[in-house]
Amino acid sequence: MPASEGDAMGDVGKRDFLKASLITGVAAMVPAQARSATMPGLSANTALIDRDRARFVMATAGFDALLLGRPEASYHATGIVQAMARFGVQGTTFALLPADTRLPIIHITPQFGFYYMTADTALLPGVEQRLVTWPGGDDNVAPAALYLARDPAAISARETRRRAMTAASGPFFANTAAAVADALRGLGPSPRIGHDTLEGGELLALAGAAAVPAADLARHVRLIRTPREIELMRAASAANVAAAVAVAAQMRALGSLQAVRVAFNSRVAALGNVPVFMAVDGVVDESVAGGFVDGQTALIDCVSQRAGYHGDFGRTVFIGEPRRDALAKARTVAAAWNEVRAALRPGLRFSEISALGISVLKRMGSDLRVPFGPHCVGLAHTDQPKFDLAGKPLDLVLETGMTISVDCPLMEVGNTGTMHMEDLTLITADGSTPLHALGEPYLVA
Repeated sequence: MPASEGDAMGDVGKRDFLKASLITGVAAMVPAQARSATMPGLSANTALIDRDRARFVMATAGFDALLLGRPEASYHATGIVQAMARFGVQGTTFALLPADTRLPIIHITPQFGFYYMTADTALLPGVEQRLVTWPGGDDNVAPAALYLARDPAAISARETRRRAMTAASGPFFANTAAAVADALRGLGPSPRIGHDTLEGGELLALAGAAAVPAADLARHVRLIRTPREIELMRAASAANVAAAVAVAAQMRALGSLQAVRVAFNSRVAALGNVPVFMAVDGVVDESVAGGFVDGQTALIDCVSQRAGYHGDFGRTVFIGEPRRDALAKARTVAAAWNEVRAALRPGLRFSEISALGISVLKRMGSDLRVPFGPHCVGLAHTDQPKFDLAGKPLDLVLETGMTISVDCPLMEVGNTGTMHMEDLTLITADGSTPLHALGEPYLVA
């Protein structure tokens, strides 16, 4: 129902004025990379991974190499998307990441996935390929298996390139175990290898290597973003925010949780991102129906990715004319987050971020419950190690090059509705900087 005259805003910030201001400002919030639907790819000489950091992490933890089977980890090491994982097939693709930076990173995958996805591009420098062909068998080495070309002169230019790339990407193996065993030969006798999947551990055991579970180490390696990763994070975040802000302005007209989510997914896809999830009014489950009433607030928490890298953005949306009490709460949360954001810098611990936010609210004379929960964002919505390099529980310390989000939802229920505040932030040498244009602290539909 419409807000009563007593609950409604006064002469400042009327709904039409706020909405008009919002729509006018949307274009300024959308950099060129977010307006393009073109997916930025990895150039032939641009890696995601920092091999020196990987060497430091493995040396500190006492490993000679990591056998990475999780899709985001093998992608980070090689720049190659796991085609087989997209087909729903797990445990067949791996990246062997040696601590010794003089050794190549070795990508092991079925030829089927390589042919359909990787053969159309070039491998990054420092990455070597091992292909598993069909049919399987007892022989360690198998020939490349290609489609029959009855008339080689009639095949397309793309097919010619794919066949040449595949033929040049040997050696070829009849099974994954043989390919892994071959990849380990360059590591010397009795290497200690970490793995991040059960299948990887089994393959290492078959090869006679000292295999140790080490899923957290891959997250340590990518904790500090390279310039290329930051570039992709900015592009992902720009499109994510642009779609979220545009759809927020339409929420009252769209009328339902599901319609809002469909609109966001469509718009963010048109800007070149892939939708991951969207919380609307605190609901993530896509099957849940529900609508809005004038005078309520409804949070949005929007996550989408581009080239694997995630954008994460949250705001409070006023449905119709904002209530005075709701507007006061939204302004308080925004002011507290701005103060916390200004204090982010290398050396600050995650626990200290939360404590700082709570103390800021108390100093403001507010009893609002807001967790100020930090988490790293990168190749996952929450992309951070749980343990330190000695295996002990970790209270993460901010370092230059980390990309984080601080969740600021209002942890209370009542007639004001749900509220949220969240921005992606890059930690710099002397503080921090937003990864996207901040825009308005709250939105109006």
